[in-house]
Amino acid sequence: MGRPRGWARAPVVLSLLLLAGLAGAFAYRAGRAALRDLDSVVAPQLAQMLGREVRVGRASVSGMNRIVIEDLAIADGASFQSGTLLKARRAVLRFSLAGLLRHRDAPTLAVASLRLENPDLLLVRQRSGDWNVASLLGSGSGGPGWQQFRGRLVLDDARVTLRDYRAGDLPAPAVTRLQHLSLTLDARHSPAVTLALAARGDGRVLGKVDLSGSYHLERRALSLQASFDGANVRHWQRYSQAAPVLPVRAGTAASSFDIAWTIGKRPEIQGTVRVPHLVLVPSAVQEPVVAQPLVVRVHNERLTLEAEGHSAGVPLSLEGGLVLRANDTLLDLRLRAPRVTDAGGRKLLADWPQIRGVTWQSAASLEAHVTGSSNDWQAVVTGRLPRLHARGVDASDLNVRFTYQRNQRLFVVHSAEAQAAGGKVVATGRVDVKPTPARVYFRGTATDVDVARLPFLSDESKSGRATVSFVAQGPTDGVQTEAQIAGKEIALGPAHFGSLAAEITLPWEGPLQVRARAASVATAPARPTRLAARGGARHETAQATGEAALPTAESASARFEVLPGGVRIHDGRVVVAGQALTVSGTVSPAGALDLQVGATRADAAALARLFGMTGISGKADVQARIGGTLAQPRVSGTLKAADGRVRDISFGGLRAKYTLQSLRSGTVEFAVENARAQGLAIRSASGQALLREGAVVLPRVQVQIPQGSFTASGKVTHAGGLDLALRTPEVDLGGFAGMAGMGATPKELPAAGKAAFEGRLLGTLSAPQVRGRITAAKGSLSGLDYDELRAGVRADAGGLALNNVVVRRGSESLSLAGSASVDRQGPMVVSGRLSADSLDVAAVLQALGVPLPLAGRGKADLEISGAFPNLTVAGDFTVANAVFAGVAVGRVSGRLQRAAEGKPGGIRVERLTIEDGPARLVAAGALAIGGRVDLEISGQQVPLALLNRLTQPYAELAGRVDVSGTVSGTTADPRLQLSVRGGSVSVNGHGLGTLAGQVAYAGGEAKVTHLSVARGPSRYQVDRLSLQPSKGMLDLEASATQADLAYLASLARSLKLPDTPFGRDLHRQIAALPNPVAGTVTGKVTLHGPVARASGIMEFNGRNLALGPARLHQFAGKAIWAPGAVELSNAVLAADGVDLAGGVRLSGRRLTTQVRLGPSRVESLHALATTLSAVVGSGADPEAASPFAAALASLPEPFTGTVSGEVALSGNVAALNGSARLMLTDARVGETRLAQTGATLQWDAGNVSADNLSLRAEGIDIGGSFARQADGRLSLELQ
Repeated sequence: MGRPRGWARAPVVLSLLLLAGLAGAFAYRAGRAALRDLDSVVAPQLAQMLGREVRVGRASVSGMNRIVIEDLAIADGASFQSGTLLKARRAVLRFSLAGLLRHRDAPTLAVASLRLENPDLLLVRQRSGDWNVASLLGSGSGGPGWQQFRGRLVLDDARVTLRDYRAGDLPAPAVTRLQHLSLTLDARHSPAVTLALAARGDGRVLGKVDLSGSYHLERRALSLQASFDGANVRHWQRYSQAAPVLPVRAGTAASSFDIAWTIGKRPEIQGTVRVPHLVLVPSAVQEPVVAQPLVVRVHNERLTLEAEGHSAGVPLSLEGGLVLRANDTLLDLRLRAPRVTDAGGRKLLADWPQIRGVTWQSAASLEAHVTGSSNDWQAVVTGRLPRLHARGVDASDLNVRFTYQRNQRLFVVHSAEAQAAGGKVVATGRVDVKPTPARVYFRGTATDVDVARLPFLSDESKSGRATVSFVAQGPTDGVQTEAQIAGKEIALGPAHFGSLAAEITLPWEGPLQVRARAASVATAPARPTRLAARGGARHETAQATGEAALPTAESASARFEVLPGGVRIHDGRVVVAGQALTVSGTVSPAGALDLQVGATRADAAALARLFGMTGISGKADVQARIGGTLAQPRVSGTLKAADGRVRDISFGGLRAKYTLQSLRSGTVEFAVENARAQGLAIRSASGQALLREGAVVLPRVQVQIPQGSFTASGKVTHAGGLDLALRTPEVDLGGFAGMAGMGATPKELPAAGKAAFEGRLLGTLSAPQVRGRITAAKGSLSGLDYDELRAGVRADAGGLALNNVVVRRGSESLSLAGSASVDRQGPMVVSGRLSADSLDVAAVLQALGVPLPLAGRGKADLEISGAFPNLTVAGDFTVANAVFAGVAVGRVSGRLQRAAEGKPGGIRVERLTIEDGPARLVAAGALAIGGRVDLEISGQQVPLALLNRLTQPYAELAGRVDVSGTVSGTTADPRLQLSVRGGSVSVNGHGLGTLAGQVAYAGGEAKVTHLSVARGPSRYQVDRLSLQPSKGMLDLEASATQADLAYLASLARSLKLPDTPFGRDLHRQIAALPNPVAGTVTGKVTLHGPVARASGIMEFNGRNLALGPARLHQFAGKAIWAPGAVELSNAVLAADGVDLAGGVRLSGRRLTTQVRLGPSRVESLHALATTLSAVVGSGADPEAASPFAAALASLPEPFTGTVSGEVALSGNVAALNGSARLMLTDARVGETRLAQTGATLQWDAGNVSADNLSLRAEGIDIGGSFARQADGRLSLELQ
């Protein structure tokens, strides 16, 4: 059978496999040989390749064509002193085997790919515009070695930080961070290098970015296609020179760009930016501009913009372009605002002109063309406003063209045309908004104007057409208009003008000023007016020409009949000063008058102004007959007025009958009711007034006021001057301020009683002055009773002043050298010096508003000023045998200054001295009643009893100390800070020795700090003591050196404790102290918490102690206690035959102890334990001591010997568990004598066991162990 064909091919296949294996082995060995030493020179090779320093943490060969680099770092410059350009946790270099064989001397040229994992890359653009990676983009032989790279570079999950100092605000750069960046750079077809990049921003300045393109190494040409999404426009705008023109507040953009850039040349950039919602804040606009959307097309430095949006409620559209230049931006923008209201324009444009009196009646449409540079631009605006109202004139269809010059802040109006008052208005002008307020200047002409529609002519019926030329100029809140009016056939009320020319000055406020010239003036009577010409019989129509000011009458109408005997007036109606008067009668050719004039409810002020009189108001019914001649008229009649005023005298009703030979001569009989003059209420006044040249003489006027009545006589000049004698037998002193002419609601004097007054009324009606004297008996002044008061009086419209005041009060006499005045509508103001002897000082000070807690009589010398009751009082006083704050003292003197309310300082205590025997206390500072306190206090030999309010009920202080310190805070919440030093101080009769320290009190809390007491060799130091009695809180840090326990026990027994649970409990503990208690203790203690349940720490070392019969050489340790728990640690107790050390803790009913027992005598331990058990049993917790007492009572008698060992106890005090190691020698227990016995014991819940039990006595030597169960079973093992 033949051989299979497959087997025939087997040798060939095996040969090929063998050949392949040999080739692979050769290649592997060649590759490994080429890479064998490369891992050690990776850093130098990369440094040479990149032209900068490189650091490598570790490099290793992986496989036959890979090197893995860990912790790769590339310098941002020649060395790392310039920073780090790139850091990568891991980098993988793959080599071409063929390249390795071909470039054995330069294996880096065989790199096929470089992959960087999680790298951090830093890109920096300096202020000069240079990038930190620019040197890596060089070309030619002088370029970096990496340009010979012919492989692929991959950055995986990179983080890139861009610091741009050119775009940032120095010294801080603009910072942009990219993350999750993936970059592939392919240089396999060098010199063309392709790249692709995708990354995400931090979401704050950029959402994501995608880049793709190529870079030609030799031509240094970059071609990129870029797209950005989620770009923060405000951040990226700093890269644009357009920022000064259109600064952005908020907005996020999406964009795409094509970029072609040859290094060293200007880049070519084209692209589109779209912002769905953008908020701009241009400098010329007051409120933000919102664009929805904004589209920007970019071609290098040229930007084309399209946007729709709004600002301040005004819809806007924008289109045009910007050209970015080195120092500014060229503008070519067109802005449309189809609906702009006046209010919206004011909100929109900071320089929007606001002309007072000009209001828009509709919305306007505006179009603006903005040109120029960003540093100096202007806008040419055209607009249309359908309706406008300007100072009473309604205009329509206003079309305007103006230029706004930004730097000059000037509006230049080239043309403005509108329809107004039936005619056409054309004007030009300007508005300069630089000054405040802005200023305007307009010049224009109104043609074919309907006179009937002009608001500033007479209210009478009118007709005709006119031409008006005008100039309006001035500040926008006070524009003044100068106008010239010319017209023909003008009718104004009953008058008709064939021609009329007038010059009108129309100020913003105030009356019109008119100069007019008219011709062919005629009236329109019921029948033609007949005038006698030169005495003949010829009749003709009146003709009049001339120049005259506006007449006094606003309007007039009447039917005139010209007769040979004069002119008769029928149905005359004249409106004068707004008041309608009826006139009838005749005027002869010689000027003789026989006229009847009447008015009902006429404005008296307006009528009075016709006669040159001012200061008159009210409504009046007037009936008058005018006779005489025009040169010398005579007037008589009656007048009745209500709710009026004559200068400064107001009245409810006035009746008068008058006869006037002239306006300066005549007689008036009058009666006035419910009047008020300078705040003085007048119930009624009646009398006669004689009109004389220059004055009105009042022979006698009777006046009734609420405070009484008085008579006045004298004269009043026409200018208002007063010279009247006043007299009243009795007037209420408290209301005298009102009578003297105070305000409409005068404050009453702080006085009571009746007074007589006699004096004169001088000055003027608007500023009357009263001079005279008052005398009063049996009254009170500011709460201070007096028997007699005399004072001079000076009063005017500003106030009332009393001078040379003398007050007699029994045997006391007070004199005020100065004055007291009452301001108009205000309180009494005092300025003077008050002096008195043997005076109730406290009563006077209380009346002056200085409430010192002082009682007694003495001297006072006070300067007083200010408005009552808030007086400024300064001066000296002295009171002997006084009572101050309830304490009798020998003398109180001082100098005080009390500032008026509302002024800083309150009561200024310049010096307050309290003396009593050797004691002297001085205070100085400021004290505000009901307010701040700031006093400095010093004293010598001050009784400590003053502090008992802080120490009671616990202790009574005695002795005298020297003090210094301050009192601050408020009178309601004072704060005390004192330094105390004394040498003979006692507490409850127990002398403390010398004392020094700091005492403070604030907010109900007493504090003692740095208090030291020295008593013989004993030293006591209180570093801090805080006691709040209202809250029952205690805080104490204290120490003692060689404290005398006998003294402290005696002092504790002297405490007067309150009858409270805590007080009774503390009293029981103090009473349980053994007697005697002696010895010295050195240590420190800290207490904190409620007094009844304070927690604390005490470290102590007692020497030579006596506790009843017990004597201790030393008792030392550290105690810590809290409510329900106490712990003693590091305790040492040494006495005759006793040596104990250890610690104990008692928490509730649970006890834990560790005790070391040195060689101690049993009988000494027994005596000491019995004494201490008695002390504990009488204390706060007798039940806790009862087990010990029972245990001690159960010990056999006698029980002697020497014991040593260790004891540990735990558990409830009534059933303790524990362990012990004890050794007893030379013992006697009852009748038994033991040489030595010992054991290691343990007991728990009734179970007892003993190990290492030993007992030696005469003839006995036993060892072993035993155990007793709780049920009574016993096991015993003896040897």
